[in-house]
Amino acid sequence: MTANQLAFLAMISHSEGTDRSNDPYRVCYGYQHTILDLAYHPAERRPPNNLQEWHGEPIDDLGPEYAGEVSTAAGRSQMRLKTWLGCKAALNLSGFFPDALALVNAGLIQEAIIACKNEWASLPGGTAHQPQHTFAYLIDFYTQAGGVAA
Repeated sequence: MTANQLAFLAMISHSEGTDRSNDPYRVCYGYQHTILDLAYHPAERRPPNNLQEWHGEPIDDLGPEYAGEVSTAAGRSQMRLKTWLGCKAALNLSGFFPDALALVNAGLIQEAIIACKNEWASLPGGTAHQPQHTFAYLIDFYTQAGGVAA
C-alpha cells in the first residue's frame, strides 16, 4: 500500500472512532460485538451451515427514518456487509473502493472523501444524519498520518 492509502485508511478509522479501540479490526457498530473470525465480515453468511457470527445492531435511535433498520458496519473502516460483498466479488477479497482509490493515490483527498461520504457516516456530506467531521479536520488528520494531499 502507498503512504496515501495508509493515511486515508487511518483517517477513516479516526473519523469512525475505531482508532480508539485496542483492536480496531474487530470493532462492530455500537461496540456490542467483537469480531471473532476475521476470515469473513461478521455479518457474512459462511460455510458450511450458512450461519452469521453477528446480525448487526439496530439503528432506530438515529431517528424515525431508521425504524427497523440495522447497521452491519464492522472492522477498522466500519465497512457494511453490502459494500464488503461487492468489493469481495469485484476485487477478489480486496476491501476498498476502486473509484476512491485512484483519488487517494492522486492525493485528491477531499474528492476521495466526497466519493466515500455515503459509506462512512462520519464523513462530511453524507446522508446518515450522524455526527460528521469537517473536511479540514479529516485532511489535517490524513496529512499527520503521512498522506500527501495534492
